[in-house]
Amino acid sequence: MERLVFNTAKHKLEELEKYGFKYDHFGFYIFSLELPYGNPRIIIDEDTLDISSTGGDTILVKLYDLIKDGLVVKEKEWEIQKV
Repeated sequence: MERLVFNTAKHKLEELEKYGFKYDHFGFYIFSLELPYGNPRIIIDEDTLDISSTGGDTILVKLYDLIKDGLVVKEKEWEIQKV
């Protein structure tokens, strides 16, 4: 199984501010849009990447930019096998 993660090997979380992310007091960087039918957003810290893309094409474009620029990469996550 694979998942998207922030590329801590080559980038610092502070770089997300150039992409419109805001730092909150819980240690997350959040990019959020306020739309009439919801709040699509991307939340990133060193361990997680959470995407809520309900009604937000701009969110997917932002995610594409992060992937294209190498800030977000695929990480293999090994499944635990039952013996």
